[in-house]
Amino acid sequence: MTNHDQIRLDLACACRIIANEKMDDGIGGHLSVRVPGTDEFWTNPYPFYFADILPGDIIRVDARGRVLEGKHQPNPSIDLHPTIYTRREDVNAIVHTHPPYVTGYSALGRVIEIYDQVGSFLFEEQAVYNEFTGTIFSEEGAAPIAEALGNKRLAILKNHGLLAVGTDLRVALIDTLLAERAARVQAVALQFGATRDDALSDEVARQTRDANREIGHYEDTWTALIRGLRRSDPDLFAAEFSQQAKGIA
Repeated sequence: MTNHDQIRLDLACACRIIANEKMDDGIGGHLSVRVPGTDEFWTNPYPFYFADILPGDIIRVDARGRVLEGKHQPNPSIDLHPTIYTRREDVNAIVHTHPPYVTGYSALGRVIEIYDQVGSFLFEEQAVYNEFTGTIFSEEGAAPIAEALGNKRLAILKNHGLLAVGTDLRVALIDTLLAERAARVQAVALQFGATRDDALSDEVARQTRDANREIGHYEDTWTALIRGLRRSDPDLFAAEFSQQAKGIA
């Protein structure tokens, strides 16, 4: 399997994970992986449900959204990706979704509070963009979001959804999953009567976050997610199995 084949598989797997977790939103949302040393990136096709995307559907586009490889078109809001890549050399992958709990919480225009150890991964990594003015269809529309993100890994987009960036796709995807879980935990905690005084202190949240990152949480979680997909969604790996069969033959 070539590096490009692996990226296509990883992106298709990420889309399927989001769909399986009920965090997709029809044909909305978009993911990408940067092509190092270029202004190009791989992204999911449009208009597709995340649950229907296979590795062969993933496309490669340039900074203007022109398709360089693949048979489909990118999401009309794809300008967000090159706008962020231009500003953040450390970012190699982007995940933008409208997960239900984070999207509902986004109406408050503030960061998710940390009520448990898993939520600590978000500590000091959240930005908030409070100026939603409609769907993004240009670099001018994307620039304020990129500016609001700053050097953070997550941005809560008021009345819109979530943006996650990472050094690789694993980080951006798993931070997306963690943010949705943290928003859900906060909602449940508040329903039970918790207050802000019951959230983790800054010191505990920071210590817990650092300790969990150090033991390789992102790598191990990605491995477990892919293992689960091999069992539940074998269609994603059909091309891989075909190549292995040819090798044996």
